[in-house]
Amino acid sequence: MKNTKEKKANSNIGFWERFAKIYTIVQEKGNKELYAKLTEEIKPIINEKQDVLELACGTGQFTFALAGNVHSWIATDFSPQ
Repeated sequence: MKNTKEKKANSNIGFWERFAKIYTIVQEKGNKELYAKLTEEIKPIINEKQDVLELACGTGQFTFALAGNVHSWIATDFSPQ
C-alpha cells in the first residue's frame, strides 16, 4: 500500500506541483504573444465595478496583467506552487 506522500507525488496535484517550477518559463517562451493578445481582447470587456474569480490561474499571466482593471480579482490554482 502506498503512503500518502507517494500517492500525492503520483497524483494530478503532484504533477502540477512539479510542473509549476517551469510553467511560466514554458508559457512565456511559447505563448507570450498569445497571452498579450488575449489580455488586450479581455481588457475592453472588464471594468472597475466587476469582481473576477479566475480558476486555474497558473502563475498569473492574466491575473497580474488584468487585476488592476476590476474591483477585485481572486485567482486560484490546483497547485499552490
